[in-house]
Amino acid sequence: MQEKEFELWSRQAEARQKLATTPEEASFMEGYAQGLQRARHGEAFASETEHQANLAAARNEADGGRRLWGQGYTAGVNGMDPLTALGMIL
Repeated sequence: MQEKEFELWSRQAEARQKLATTPEEASFMEGYAQGLQRARHGEAFASETEHQANLAAARNEADGGRRLWGQGYTAGVNGMDPLTALGMIL
């Protein structure tokens, strides 16, 4: 991921999180921003153990908010642009 792309997507994610109309959207975008950081900085941002736990959150059946956070994290880690990623839950 190029620095310009990372900066743009980080700003878009932050704006979407602030403008979220539902708690679910805000949670998704928060997770996305964290995943984007991990994609850019690797283990300097989150250890492999933390990373695996964050990925597992996307499969959390008991807590829908945490699951959406994990889905956002996964989208960010995979380098999906934030608006396309957000379309997954809207």
